[in-house]
Amino acid sequence: MIEDVIIDIDSFSSVYEITLQAIPNQEFSTTINNEIFNIEVRTFANDRTYITIKKDDVTLCNNANIKCGVDITYFGGIRDFRFFFLKQNDKQDIPYNYTDFGINIGLYCGVI
Repeated sequence: MIEDVIIDIDSFSSVYEITLQAIPNQEFSTTINNEIFNIEVRTFANDRTYITIKKDDVTLCNNANIKCGVDITYFGGIRDFRFFFLKQNDKQDIPYNYTDFGINIGLYCGVI
């Protein structure tokens, strides 16, 4: 079993918040340090929400679970950017889904 790679927030030179809407399905591009990332969020019938992040048609994560404090792009092959979710309050209800975006959790990109 592959273990989660925990984020060390102090290891980044910059951290950017990526705004997600509290809607079940969304797709958009965002630019961080002149690099374009395509983000797709999908919610399935079981009400579980997953995220896919791509850069230049390279998949950094594919249908990753929303898990706070974990580098969801660790195995994506791009080492200068790390994407992760952080809790914004003490809510303990897991699993998180799209209804928590902007309220209980946020998506971030750390630049090394």
